[in-house]
Amino acid sequence: MPEKWHRNGSCERVPLKRPRRETSPAVACRAQKASERLNRETLKALGLAYYWQRLLDEGKFRSITVIASAEGMDLGQVSRQCG
Repeated sequence: MPEKWHRNGSCERVPLKRPRRETSPAVACRAQKASERLNRETLKALGLAYYWQRLLDEGKFRSITVIASAEGMDLGQVSRQCG
């Protein structure tokens, strides 16, 4: 902490106060959009995983390999979605 000296020779410590930086609206907007995009992507992945699991449970498809080819997706994408 910086010190403030008085004429009589005494000294006192003065706390530094930094001005608080406000978040600009543009930064807050970008963060909110990224959060919304993440939520949309997560919900889409979850919905697809439940849908594919239902297809497997009902016997409409035998494996995720068949689901991947029917959906036109890579097997890796489908297996990551299914967890």
